[in-house]
Amino acid sequence: MSSASRISQSLLRRTANRSTLATRAGRRHYTGTSLASMPMKAGTKMENLAIFKGQDPPVVKEREEYPEWVGKLAEPLPSLAKLRKIPNEEADEKEILRFLKLNRRIGIRDNNEESSI
Repeated sequence: MSSASRISQSLLRRTANRSTLATRAGRRHYTGTSLASMPMKAGTKMENLAIFKGQDPPVVKEREEYPEWVGKLAEPLPSLAKLRKIPNEEADEKEILRFLKLNRRIGIRDNNEESSI
């Protein structure tokens, strides 16, 4: 096992150990260091992503070699509280869809809680 893969595995273990499961009102909340905040050096082999037999594992590229949307994956999505503060006229389509999704999720949870009583 290469030293880079040992280091990345130890980072994953440390991150998993830091993440704690806290329950509040029956909902799970995970806290801790996200992997997105720990950038990997270019040229690092990602041994855990070696899913094809007989092929080398993927290698991390330079940041500039990735499309722009890849960098946006690490950005957190807006919360329901933030979405409620945005006026309807100023919200874009993604924000409206996320708002509806989160509202439906709360409605489903409420209905499930009522039916379990």
